[in-house]
Amino acid sequence: MKSALASLIVLFSLGFSSAQASQSFHFFYTGQHMGQLSMVSCDTAEYELRELLDLFGARGISTLCTGGVNPWGSVTPLNLSATFDLEPVRGADYRVETFDMSESTLWSPSCYFSTDLVKSLVRDLPNVRITRSFDACFSNTDHFDYRFEVKFPN
Repeated sequence: MKSALASLIVLFSLGFSSAQASQSFHFFYTGQHMGQLSMVSCDTAEYELRELLDLFGARGISTLCTGGVNPWGSVTPLNLSATFDLEPVRGADYRVETFDMSESTLWSPSCYFSTDLVKSLVRDLPNVRITRSFDACFSNTDHFDYRFEVKFPN
């Protein structure tokens, strides 16, 4: 009887457990590129990170940022982090969606910041792959263009 009850409790808990996997991401950005300083505010950095994580299937996103361009005019290195839930892709039971991103689809005016953030984030997410990459950041306002393949569980 105890064994049957224990089995039912295990089955019940498995049926209602979350398939989400909690993850964290950390990004440190000095803004130094070939003798140029390219910096953004924390508001901009957090917004862009949340948009990217949402695009890649993350839920329950929480961000924290320090540094960057401050309202009183000082500039310090930016430290950006996020915690989020991402449902893992297991086996062959998934669908693939393709997304395009360029400087016109993001809020950040900094080509350097956006491309550094994207490359760092994709390295940490096993369900995302860059299939096309063009970045010509020779100043803050130059161009970039990416295509992503993102695996989502069915």
